[in-house]
Amino acid sequence: MLLFKGKLNIFSGYDEVIKAIEYYNIKPARLNSLNKTVIEGKVASQGQITGRVKIIKSASHLDKLEKGDVLVTTMTTPDFVVGMSRASAIITDEGGITCHAAIVSREFNLPCVVGTSTATQLLKNGDEIELDADNGIVKILKRA
Repeated sequence: MLLFKGKLNIFSGYDEVIKAIEYYNIKPARLNSLNKTVIEGKVASQGQITGRVKIIKSASHLDKLEKGDVLVTTMTTPDFVVGMSRASAIITDEGGITCHAAIVSREFNLPCVVGTSTATQLLKNGDEIELDADNGIVKILKRA
């Protein structure tokens, strides 16, 4: 939300907020999480990988996940297992070391970081990331 010259404006999503910042020539000292290039979470299954993000909001969209994509979602359920087998790694907003994503990623030997809180908001489809699941760190290398 932005109050500018007595008018309240509401912006939604990364792209809209960046456009508003440019339009209104806002120069904050820090754009909080908008320009964040590192996301932290809990290590669920160790490993390191570089790959492209595919955000999947529900199991019904798993057909969009291609082999080698990094699956980014709020949380997984048993419906996700078929798609999880195509992923090169898993990142979730929610969960701990005993959550569904953590257990399945260990079974499939996939690097996995859970409990990031903001991965689905800060990452975009096609972003190139480096996942350091040994330390629970996701680095955005290149924006889509």
